[in-house]
Formats: sequence, C-alpha cells, structure tokens
Amino acid sequence: MLRILNIVSYLITILFLSNILIALIFFPFEKKLRENFGSIPFNDKIIKVIGVENKKELRKFIYHTYTGSYYDYDEFVGWKERKVKSKYFNVDQNGRFVLERPSKCKRNVYIYGSSITFGYLSKDQNTIASFLQKILIRNNYKNLCVYNHGRANFDSFRENLLLKKHIINENLNQGDFVIFLDGSTELLPSSLIAKFKNDLKYQSNNFYNNFFYSFLQFLKSTPLIRFYEIIESKLINKKSNLKVIHKNKIDNLIQDKKKLFSKNLEMRKNLCSNYNLNCFTFIEPNGYAIEEFKNKIIINDQNIYYGKHIKKFYDEIKFIEGTLNISEMFNELTDVIYVDDIHLSPYASNIVAENIFLHIKKKIN
Repeated sequence: MLRILNIVSYLITILFLSNILIALIFFPFEKKLRENFGSIPFNDKIIKVIGVENKKELRKFIYHTYTGSYYDYDEFVGWKERKVKSKYFNVDQNGRFVLERPSKCKRNVYIYGSSITFGYLSKDQNTIASFLQKILIRNNYKNLCVYNHGRANFDSFRENLLLKKHIINENLNQGDFVIFLDGSTELLPSSLIAKFKNDLKYQSNNFYNNFFYSFLQFLKSTPLIRFYEIIESKLINKKSNLKVIHKNKIDNLIQDKKKLFSKNLEMRKNLCSNYNLNCFTFIEPNGYAIEEFKNKIIINDQNIYYGKHIKKFYDEIKFIEGTLNISEMFNELTDVIYVDDIHLSPYASNIVAENIFLHIKKKIN
C-alpha cells in the first residue's frame, strides 16, 4: 500500500513539475506557437479568396478570429466577442469594426446576427456590414452609420435581447434601421449556451457534482493539456461520430424551433413598432441549406444541426410573415460562396449587402 502511495505521489509530482515547466517555457510564447504551428483547414484557393497574404498571415488571422479572441460576459445578453486589435480583425465597444463608417451620422444601421453576420473568416473590409457601409456612401447616403453587432452563435432570441439592451441604453433612435440575418443558428442550442448549462448544472450545491466538474475544468486548463491540444490540432484530424436520431424527434424539434422563431419575430415587430425603428429580418444563406447537402447529416452535441435537417427547417421558416428570404440567392452562382461550411466569401457578403440595400433604400429618404 505504501509503495502504491509513493508511486502515486511521484506521478503527481512529475505532472506538477511538467506543468510548471511547460508554463514557464512555452506559454509566454503561446501566441507564437499557435500562429506558427496552428492548423490551416483551407486549400490555396480558399486562402486566396479570404484575401490574406500567405499561410503565416492566415495562421495569425485564425488565431485572432478564434483562439486569441474568446468572449467577454455581456450583462443580460450572455456574451460578446472580446476587444481585439490586429491586421485583419478588429473589435471594439461598437462590435466588429466597420470600414469607412463616418464619425457621426443622423441615423444608424444596426446589423444583428450570428457569426455569418459578424464575419468569421472575413477581414474587416469584407464583412456584410462593411460592404453595406461602402454601398451607402457610394449612393450618397453619407449620413447613415453602419454597426456590426453580429455575435457567434446568436439566434433570434438573443438578438432580441441585444436589441432591447441597445434601446434601453439609447444607442438606437427613432428612424434608425435594424437588420437581422437569421436562420443558421435557430435549430439548436449553441455550444456556448451548452457550456453555460453545464456550468449551472454541475456547479450547484451538490458538493460531489461541483468538485468533479470543477476538477475536470481545472485539468483542461493546465499547461500540459493545453500544450497537448496545440499539437493535437496540428497532427490529428478529428472526426465526430454521427448519432442516429429518430425521425419524430427531428420533426418535433423543427416545429418547436419554428414556433420559437415565429414568437421572436412577433416580439421583434412590436419592439420596432413601439420605438419607431425600421426593422428587416432576412433568412440568410447557409452552405448546408443548399440542394447539394440535402441528404447529408451532421449532428453536434446530440442535437440536429446542419445537412438535410437545416434544409427542412429553412423550408419551414422562409415564408413566415415578416421575413425576407434571401437564402436561395446563390443557387445559380458558380463563384466561391462559402469559405467553409457556412461562412461567406467576400464576393457573397457583398451580394448580401447589395440585397439589404435594395430593401432598405425605400425607407431611407
């Protein structure tokens, strides 16, 4: 028994010293490690479409877009992308940076949505919001300032909360324009919401739940594990196992989400009417909602997400009263539309911005 205890104590000591050593040697240079050795899940064509200079610049871009940014808590709303300053990717108190926005305008255009709206894997100049700002200026609407309030994983429910917060804080005024781009994240709880649920579930008054959950999170945060994850992301291509979900469960989920989306649209309509805001809700394009993927099944965290199920969901919501369906606007185009499964290329973002402009310009004057 004493021998076993000695072995365990030696192992713990070795792990402890290893973590200290890795923390001292590697993590002052964690940013450099990720920028120089991080994985690049794109071919040369997509790299060219994204518009970065080379693979080294792309690693930096990916670091600032995903790994290096993370999120901050935003009271009442949940989370927001952390402030970042970099070559291609900048976030401040007004959300994602919008190029050519005037310093002061008579009216504002607030754009809400998920990571597609925010512009993940897009340079600041290539987001939907930046393209819309350029289009407005080009058409002599120089008194309209565009703000990009897209956030990763946001759906219509959280967008409504953020809209309410902006109204309460008097960021929005009568006559301002509010644009929503919805659809892609409506079908399941986001990964961040799932994380919050787990935190609340296990960090409870139950001592054992709290202890083991907190201990697991602690282990994941140790330098040894974090360093392993950096190496693993470079060497291993993870493939998640598909889980078979009963068809009735799929159909019920789609109908429940459709009902929730409809209710959020109704509340949004009332808010916009009460505060005299010009609001537009667009059903956005999504790479998995196109015909090519209608029979593909991808399941994330035991919930139905993309593939034929989001195609079916889109078919349910795209004709809901109060929405403008632009989800099929790329069906006949042959240019590169998506830089990954759902995020838009600069070419596609510009087309979306043009379409938004065509709908809102009738109310600008």
